[in-house]
Amino acid sequence: SDFALPEFLAELHADFTTPPPPGDCVYFTKAIAEEFLAANGYENLKLSAEEQNGAVARFEYICTDGEADCLDSGLSVAIALDTGEVYAFDAEDYSDADMEDGQWQISEEDARAKLPSGLEAESCRKVVIDSVGGRPTACYELVCTDGDRRVAIYLNASDGVQQEIKVERTGET
Repeated sequence: SDFALPEFLAELHADFTTPPPPGDCVYFTKAIAEEFLAANGYENLKLSAEEQNGAVARFEYICTDGEADCLDSGLSVAIALDTGEVYAFDAEDYSDADMEDGQWQISEEDARAKLPSGLEAESCRKVVIDSVGGRPTACYELVCTDGDRRVAIYLNASDGVQQEIKVERTGET
């Protein structure tokens, strides 16, 4: 066949005898993206999305703080599939700012108990979101379904006060 791996992939996949499945190229480029981030001092990241568009694989990462996902702090790296080079890098939303004091003072059970009546959390996780003033704030993200709406309620983990509510339609009206 006329298929030939780019040199950088051939080195990574030394036992190459047949073309790898299409997803394998993305797997190798993800490793390159993560090496790039580590070499540039970016730590405590979690892959949140990946996509391939033509000859470029793009990876989005969010920051983590212990067990919490920092939803308003992240970055993206795009790797050229033909050369394995960094094609694009965006860290505009990256922040390693410390959270406000008093984090995680209430338990997950206490947070669930503070939901408005009629709503029950389908999932709950620890997150960090930016407050109205822009400070990273520890919260519990409680995701509920209310009819044809998905409701995400963010409760401040220090005092249980609602920090933010996001509502999106899930079905047809």
